[in-house]
Amino acid sequence: MTARRPRFLQLNTFYPAYLRDFYAAQPTLADAPYQDQLDALLDDGFSGPHMMTRGMQERGWDCFHVIANALEMQKRWLKENDLSFSEPLNTSLVAAMQIEMFKPDTIYILDPCAFDSKFIRMIDR
Repeated sequence: MTARRPRFLQLNTFYPAYLRDFYAAQPTLADAPYQDQLDALLDDGFSGPHMMTRGMQERGWDCFHVIANALEMQKRWLKENDLSFSEPLNTSLVAAMQIEMFKPDTIYILDPCAFDSKFIRMIDR
């Protein structure tokens, strides 16, 4: 029997102006799959020293990365998981859904103001 790999989820937000400019420079990216959008954002290097999922994957963890305020990416995640949500998108609720579906052993939150103890209590773990 193979042991289950540990699961790591990183949850953060990026500066809205950065996301706006990033997606404006790559207008077709919003239609790309969730993982492709995430890879493009991580490859761009914004806040690079704080991005942990790739390093954790190299160390044998299953990883999932949520940039909660990347609306195009969050909408794509909903679509890929056959979920719908009314506009305006409640990014905190979508992030909570992602956490509940991935069931991480560890959550690394980089925006403790947006994702405070009230948010953590909302998650069904």
